[in-house]
Amino acid sequence: MKTLKRPEAEVKKCDHYLGEALENVAVTNPTMRLQTQHRDVTSDIVPEELKDPCISPDEKSYPGEDIADMVITYKVPNVLAETASYHIRFSPSRAP
Repeated sequence: MKTLKRPEAEVKKCDHYLGEALENVAVTNPTMRLQTQHRDVTSDIVPEELKDPCISPDEKSYPGEDIADMVITYKVPNVLAETASYHIRFSPSRAP
C-alpha cells in the first residue's frame, strides 16, 4: 500500500474529475488519508463529488474495458471519530 501525493498521475481515465473530487475532499478534510489498496471492495455510498458517469463502484459500468485492479480508498474522519471509507474502481484509458 502506498500513499498518493498526486492521484492524477495514477488515474488514466477520468483523471480530471477524480483528481478534482479528491482535491475538494482534501481541502474540506485536511486529515484525509489517500491510499491505494489491491482489494476487491466497493461501496454503495459514494460522495456527491464523485457521482460522475465515468466513475462508478460497479465494474459493470465499463462494458468491454478492463478494470484496473487498483482501488482508491480515501478515509474521511467523521464527527463520531470513526472513519468512513469509499472504494472507487476505475478503468484505465487506452493509448491510441
